[in-house]
Amino acid sequence: MQVTFVYLSRLFEWENQLPPDMLELFVPADPQEAADPSITIKSGPFLQFPNYPTISCGENYERGNALANMAGWTIRNNAELFESIFS
Repeated sequence: MQVTFVYLSRLFEWENQLPPDMLELFVPADPQEAADPSITIKSGPFLQFPNYPTISCGENYERGNALANMAGWTIRNNAELFESIFS
């Protein structure tokens, strides 16, 4: 049996593909904070995204969908790596 974990952290490449109205929901406004992947958004509906307990995602569809989108993006954009591991 194999198990795959997707580490939850800000992903600059994923963030850079967001439209401007979504970018402000996921990325700190301060450029210095935005450049540090350990600093998350401090207010709004995606507070601390993606660093929140995944057990609480069931209570908020938007947060759960955003997390699923980011994790799926990670897997799609690293498909060769995943294929080499699981082949």
